[in-house]
Amino acid sequence: MNVIEIAELYRFLPSNEVVASFYPHNSNHNKARWIDWVSGACFLVRREAVDQVGLMDEGYFMYAEDMDWCYRMRMQGWLTFFTPQAQVVHVGGGSSTKTRGKLIVEQYRSLYRFYRKHYSPLALFSLELSVLGITMPKVVLLLLLQRGNVRRRELCDSFWQVICMSWPLTKALRVNNDPAYEKD
Repeated sequence: MNVIEIAELYRFLPSNEVVASFYPHNSNHNKARWIDWVSGACFLVRREAVDQVGLMDEGYFMYAEDMDWCYRMRMQGWLTFFTPQAQVVHVGGGSSTKTRGKLIVEQYRSLYRFYRKHYSPLALFSLELSVLGITMPKVVLLLLLQRGNVRRRELCDSFWQVICMSWPLTKALRVNNDPAYEKD
């Protein structure tokens, strides 16, 4: 996952084959293809792959465990394939609509866990800086627009927690009691 995906900037990119190959969210999902990872809503996985790679990491609360599993499979030589012929109905956000603010924090916490687990400290630091650049304007905008709106206030509080997770000075204070930074 990169800055374009974190900031959901892919929504503003043109819909074409080149963009869709990097950002499947922009794809119309009508073409079978090899991809980096699939949503945990539905997997069909070979038993040999599970035996070799292991199960999903239960250290993730709710986001990135599917990305982590596909990444670990790819590191062991397994590939992830998407096919539009397989259809599954997934009510997206069914478990997260009422607590969106809390789950935003968990999404970033899981992303940090993924980067800490699989990438260098420099890559993690780059991610944290990117997140700061993305979330700070959101907090400012939400503060300006909230005017008593409870939902906006909750989102503002959530993005502020994400900023605190990302800020190097506050991170140093919380490193021992934050699951995003616990040692595996």
